[in-house]
Amino acid sequence: MKNLTLLGITIRLVLIFFLMIAGMYAQGCSCSADGYNPDYSTGDDIISDIDGDGIPDNEDDDIDGDGVLNDEDCEEKNATIYPGAPDTPDENFLDANCDGVDGDIENAVWVSADEGDNGNDGTFFEPVKTLAKGIDLAADMDAGFRDVYVVNGTYNEDVLVTDDVNLYGGYSLLEDDERTRDLTTNRAVLNGKDGDKNVTITFHEGPFVMEYTLLVQDTTSTIDGFEIYGDVAGLNVVVINSNASITHNDLYDDEPTAVRPMSLTLVAIIDSATTKDHTITLQDNRIFMEGTGGLGGASDSYTNVGVLAYPAMDAKTSLTLMIKDNEFNSSGMTNEALAIVAADDDDDPTDDAATDSKADLSLYIESNTVNMTGLYEAAYGVLAGSNQLGKFKGPSIDNLNFLQSLTMLNNKFYLDMSGSEAALIAGVALVRDTVLIANNTFQIEGTVSIVFPLFNFLAETELLNNTFSINVTSNQVYGPSFWTNDTLAGAAGYVDKSPGRIINNIFSIKAATTSPSCLVAALVEHSSTANDSYVNSASPSVIKNNDIYIDTPCSDFYYYVDADSISSNITVDSILDFNAKTGFRPDDPSEIADNIALDPILFDTASQDLSLGASSPCIDTGLALEDILADITGTLRPQSDGFDIGAYEF
Repeated sequence: MKNLTLLGITIRLVLIFFLMIAGMYAQGCSCSADGYNPDYSTGDDIISDIDGDGIPDNEDDDIDGDGVLNDEDCEEKNATIYPGAPDTPDENFLDANCDGVDGDIENAVWVSADEGDNGNDGTFFEPVKTLAKGIDLAADMDAGFRDVYVVNGTYNEDVLVTDDVNLYGGYSLLEDDERTRDLTTNRAVLNGKDGDKNVTITFHEGPFVMEYTLLVQDTTSTIDGFEIYGDVAGLNVVVINSNASITHNDLYDDEPTAVRPMSLTLVAIIDSATTKDHTITLQDNRIFMEGTGGLGGASDSYTNVGVLAYPAMDAKTSLTLMIKDNEFNSSGMTNEALAIVAADDDDDPTDDAATDSKADLSLYIESNTVNMTGLYEAAYGVLAGSNQLGKFKGPSIDNLNFLQSLTMLNNKFYLDMSGSEAALIAGVALVRDTVLIANNTFQIEGTVSIVFPLFNFLAETELLNNTFSINVTSNQVYGPSFWTNDTLAGAAGYVDKSPGRIINNIFSIKAATTSPSCLVAALVEHSSTANDSYVNSASPSVIKNNDIYIDTPCSDFYYYVDADSISSNITVDSILDFNAKTGFRPDDPSEIADNIALDPILFDTASQDLSLGASSPCIDTGLALEDILADITGTLRPQSDGFDIGAYEF
């Protein structure tokens, strides 16, 4: 994190740089786009003029032009830092208004579990003791100043946040009349109080009465810099009908004292009572899914969910969920573990895009790390567009669930199964808009019965520059799989979708056999039930410049399984036949070309580094894509003679 000293050094280095190039400027103000000119020249002399007002800095009473005289300004050469400047607590801990803290020392309520008393007035020197009291005091303040600053300590309470109140943790105990802010050393720990507060939630079924630790309801609020532990019998953080920013927190699914049916670390909901659209941002958090339940029987079934976004039944407004730069860690033993699951609870199969009156749910997932290393009957990284939590089932005609949009960019997924039954990194179903999945890494290791790195059900999904690395001992392994249900396809026009472009992906599938019935397939179409006219609805439009590498002793492995009717498939067992579309239906719409079947030579899969080795055949052999101009790290494409295949540009 930057501190004020580092910021000052940076500013001085910038000034030196501008002095070196000052001869390039003519006399007078050659102002930059932000209105500031660092210097100008008069003949052989270089004159520093930061604010570009024509007055040399050595003669200017207000060097940075922020309206505050130099001797009254705590940073005279930075126009954004001055007494009275807006100062919201930030990740750089910048004291923008010169009051000695990151934030506004006067226009906030202070809370300290160890120093406070609820009889105090909540000031810097006289904080209150509980979060509930701090929130009550902040709710009475003027709009825009309803901030609660929370001091290092442990708070054993369930908390309800309303009235546009914001909670900022990370402040230190008082020392020498000062409080510093640091989210690592000054942890505000919120422990759920078992059996205290609960909330009623209605999904497609219900209602369900569930306990919570932190409820953000009917508000626009920020929750920043906390360590939060869920109740042993319910939820951790719940957001209902709110525009909320959940940032820089550690969220724990506390291990229960007894087996419970479900644990939810963060729940994002809109219900039928709201008439407003909402956006929830989940950024720079660490989410720990540590709960333990039984395996094997209905009596001890247990589901552990990291993030659940689910408009309640009959909600008619939109919910956008932004999930960015978070770290998900799942461990323990459960029937099902899901890092992210989202669906619009829409039970009307006749809805279409123009007349749909149900909620719109949009999911944006970027630059997250998902590690799942527990023992599971089924593990899911992302389950989007379906409420079916069990065993890869498609939605039924009586209970359709949809998503408005889904974007997945620059994420890293790692599943170490070690004896689990099933693994699915991304399940995508019934999404109204085109789905973009680009620059992600999908890695599955260990012993597992069945593997689907990507399961696509009636969604127009585009896979661009992803790296799939599967190295398992398994009965059945599938690469990305595209399925359709003919009955559903005919029932609702807006879910009659075919996949789009499958370009520049690495599908590296290494599988040891545990059964003679082993099947390895890199790309799979599937069509079922009754209507042959929909057999091509699972056919991607373009499959080009992918590396499809299969390494297995299994006798039955395929580069592609193409549905040629509702009752049979053709199998493609060579890359030459695949590129030539040998045996495909004449009306199959896929454009297939320039795919290879070589070991991609990934740098170090054992340490989860799926970048390209120096001799990889994926270097410079990709197709140029105007919409994917950078890789998973932000490196621009291309770096040499051509675009690379996979998530990394060499």
